[in-house]
Amino acid sequence: MTINGYAAGMKLTASRLNTTVGLEVRQSTGQTVANNSETILTWDVVDEDVGFGFSSGSGTITIPTDGIYVISCSIRWMANTNGYRRLSLYANSVLLADDAAPSIGNLTHPLTVGGKPVHLSAGTTVDARVVQTSGGPLSIAQTSRTPNLTIWRVA
Repeated sequence: MTINGYAAGMKLTASRLNTTVGLEVRQSTGQTVANNSETILTWDVVDEDVGFGFSSGSGTITIPTDGIYVISCSIRWMANTNGYRRLSLYANSVLLADDAAPSIGNLTHPLTVGGKPVHLSAGTTVDARVVQTSGGPLSIAQTSRTPNLTIWRVA
């Protein structure tokens, strides 16, 4: 299982997974999301890119080779007392995983999705999407490890 890019306390790398395809991206600043509007997250920092050729600033990632992949995404919403928050992973616009919860008040609100192996074909596009219903724009908090997205081929 992956949490914020770590498995059993170790950073995921190609050598540890015995694979040649993997990607770890994150945001250097939090993205602002309009009220009740599904928004694709964009990634401007590439921490690891083995075989993807990812262009920073994009939100859509193209799978380079067929295989079994583990995908996870973590975000933390800024504090707000209204509405709900949602984080979803999509492949070719088909929902893979999502998590939603009501606001937790005056605390930042973490959400993490993914971690389940999924077979993806070369050319499949993957993205992470968010929705919030606070009544106005709401930002995703930026920390040293979130928001982030990791994709590793494991077989």
